[in-house]
Amino acid sequence: MSSKIRRSRPQQKVFLSAPFTQKMDLRRGVLRPKYKLFLYTIKVGLERLGYSTYLAHEREKWGRARCHPAEFVREDFRALRSSSLIIAYLEKRLSTGVLVELGWASALRKPVILFAHDRSVVPLIIQGLNHTLCSLRIVQASSAGEIVAYVEQATRRS
Repeated sequence: MSSKIRRSRPQQKVFLSAPFTQKMDLRRGVLRPKYKLFLYTIKVGLERLGYSTYLAHEREKWGRARCHPAEFVREDFRALRSSSLIIAYLEKRLSTGVLVELGWASALRKPVILFAHDRSVVPLIIQGLNHTLCSLRIVQASSAGEIVAYVEQATRRS
């Protein structure tokens, strides 16, 4: 069944939005290994489903190749604008970067699947996007496997 999905969506681009700076190991200057594995597992799972995935964390070599804010904002916005689906991940400690990217997505009327460890962490203003600016699904998920499985099921339904 996976090969059918792969053939049906070979060029769809996904922008994966997730906390960055707050997940850094500041002493080593890189993302914490467990979090890097979490993001990498999602990315590989999405690619297995046939999506081309943009992940700023990977572009910045998992924290080792940090760039100037003007550069990463421009690059991230360009990537988000060219994506057909935005997948975002929120935790209890909200990420300003993820919130900005959700704002961009809503302004561009991009479909968004927002995964949260706990639905109660999703600000009301973000919840309201679904009723005004964009298609937004909020899904409770705590593991990379749950996130990829949900996207796979959503792909089969569409």
